[in-house]
Amino acid sequence: MPAVADRCGATSRPVAGALARGGWGALAPGGSGALARGGWGLLLLAAPGRLPRVAGGADTPAVRVAARLLGARHVAEALILSATQGRPARRWIIGVDAIHAASMVALATVSVRLRRDALLSAAATALLIALTRPA
Repeated sequence: MPAVADRCGATSRPVAGALARGGWGALAPGGSGALARGGWGLLLLAAPGRLPRVAGGADTPAVRVAARLLGARHVAEALILSATQGRPARRWIIGVDAIHAASMVALATVSVRLRRDALLSAAATALLIALTRPA
């Protein structure tokens, strides 16, 4: 992969340079994590039953509906993050994600059957929170 010059004139490989300057969130527009969030949302929309099966969780109609709804939410959040680079939108999205992660941890404590699915969702959401840097 050829090296490219950044704003300061220093050359670096595109991905390595982006990671060095701002972490994984830097790969998305404005460092908002929109790319990762949108990709995860599209994956949940396209294959809602496959992810639970791969992770060893429950693949039920209810889990697939929940995965599709969550995927739609992540795609909508990615579009919002891409369209608005302001701090308020990111804070709201991080807040919604934090509530979701907490609710998944709570679900994991009360439902043995859904524990793996809930913890996978909480972990994925925690990663998305980490990628959504404040402006």
